[in-house]
Amino acid sequence: MEEKIRELLENYHLEIRRLYRGRGAWLCETDRGLKLFRVYEGSPQRLKWEAMVKECLMERGYTYIDRFAANKDGSYLTADEEGQNYVMTDWYSGRECSTRDREEILRATAHMAWMHKGMHDISRDGEINQVYGQGNVLDEMARRHRELKTIRNYVLKKKQKNAFDRKFMEAYPDFEDSGRKALLLLEDAGYRALYEKNRREQRLCHGDYTQHNILISGEKLALVRFDQMHMELQVYDLYVFMRKILEKNRWNRGLGMAMLQTYDEVFPFSRCQVRCLYGMLVFPEKFWKIANRYQNTRKSWMSAQNMDKLNKLIREKGERQLFLSKMEEYCGKFKDLSKNS
Repeated sequence: MEEKIRELLENYHLEIRRLYRGRGAWLCETDRGLKLFRVYEGSPQRLKWEAMVKECLMERGYTYIDRFAANKDGSYLTADEEGQNYVMTDWYSGRECSTRDREEILRATAHMAWMHKGMHDISRDGEINQVYGQGNVLDEMARRHRELKTIRNYVLKKKQKNAFDRKFMEAYPDFEDSGRKALLLLEDAGYRALYEKNRREQRLCHGDYTQHNILISGEKLALVRFDQMHMELQVYDLYVFMRKILEKNRWNRGLGMAMLQTYDEVFPFSRCQVRCLYGMLVFPEKFWKIANRYQNTRKSWMSAQNMDKLNKLIREKGERQLFLSKMEEYCGKFKDLSKNS
């Protein structure tokens, strides 16, 4: 495999000094810095759009991102004999962002807000905007809420219920209620009007802003893997990051509120934005994930891991609710401005 990769790397104007596995790809130490060489599964049009966004961000001063490197033919795609496409990007030595270090978490939160300031008005290409502006988190959460009901109905009909079935049914009413409340909160906050406003302004979110895609090396913080970047309310990134971090910190209220305040200091929330963020966090995403995984495996076989995750989720339900209550108070401090703001 390494020999094949070395042959493909000959398509680049680079001197490969060291080649080794890492991050599910190949890391290349070159005369032009560290690079990542990986399989690319997306479309050429998606790659063109992502490359354009990254070049624009570089011009706006966001230098620590995984910009694509062109091959000798000037293309970002390099295909092997079987037609499998590969891409090369800039990369950074360092480690993933800690999920326990408060200072590091807040630093990553501030970096997100700073990035969001520049992630808008990238292109006036109507076709590109149409392709990457479809779908929204409200419709996706509504779909997942319906799926929870489908799973509930399936479990109800089972004649022989296992321990997971019984625990799921016991927990279902509270989490279903949270899902319904989240959808109402998003609608009431003016999500759809704000989403359309964001589309017109071409506001982008990274789409997968988690500790795995934040690389830290000393004072340098790099953001990588924009594969899921799309047009959406930018607070979606904050929702994803907060949920991941708070799930690993037992929904620590102090940490959660500090993340909100840190983002707001760099890129101030509007009332509509913070209320939409609150609605997203109310949605029982983890419960849906556990149930969905159960549905998509052999339902007659109970996964011990799934059972453990469900028990942990139920144990932490009270702590999660305490944080959400605190955030609801925080939302109340924002002035009642236009829902489009």
